[in-house]
Amino acid sequence: MKRILVLFISLLLVFSNVSMSVYARKSDNTKVKTEKIKTQKADKKAQKQKAKEEKQLAKKQKLETKKQKKADKRLARLEEKQSKKQAKIDKKQAESQEKAYIKQAKLEEKQKKAEERERIRNSKNPNMDPNFVPPVTYFKSNVKSHFLNPNLDVYEVRASHILVKKRKDAVLIRKDILSGEITFEEAAKKYSLCPTGPYGGDLGYFNRKKMAQLFADTAFDLKVGEISQPVGTKFGWHIIKTTDKR
Repeated sequence: MKRILVLFISLLLVFSNVSMSVYARKSDNTKVKTEKIKTQKADKKAQKQKAKEEKQLAKKQKLETKKQKKADKRLARLEEKQSKKQAKIDKKQAESQEKAYIKQAKLEEKQKKAEERERIRNSKNPNMDPNFVPPVTYFKSNVKSHFLNPNLDVYEVRASHILVKKRKDAVLIRKDILSGEITFEEAAKKYSLCPTGPYGGDLGYFNRKKMAQLFADTAFDLKVGEISQPVGTKFGWHIIKTTDKR
């Protein structure tokens, strides 16, 4: 009986130890699982916090970029406005300078014409003027009287001309003069077949009776400084420039 009791107690102790061991293992496993879950939750929380911070940082950078773009646009508009304003100022200054130059040129031209008129007025004979070139009279010779209109002899003009044989030559020479490649006087010296060529083609002052009608009408109709289209006469083709009227 004692043996049975001892055996029972021994079995009870063994069972108790086994149960305690199993419980301890279960408890340890539970703790491990709990710690693992906590760690996972902490990691998820940290990731969420990191993602939130990154999102806030990206939003902040986006706002700063937007502000910078606005500031750049504002600065560009301001610079463009200032540039336009400066361009207007420069244009006004250029126009003012051009007007002043034109005014001065007109004044000098007017003064020059006044001096010319005064010199001629004070001279008893225009041919005494060293700068005066007598008109070429051969335009009058061999020209029938019906080409002249004495009723139109009201005042005189001073003109220069370039005489060539062919119209196409006159057209090309006129084109070079208007484009600024050569001056009228230089072209007269270089191309004119008239004796006035060495004098820049200057014919001096003449009235309508002194020249062929078409030549005279063209010279009288031109404005001072204006250059005519090629004009044909029996002597050839003329480019006429009226330099003064009186």
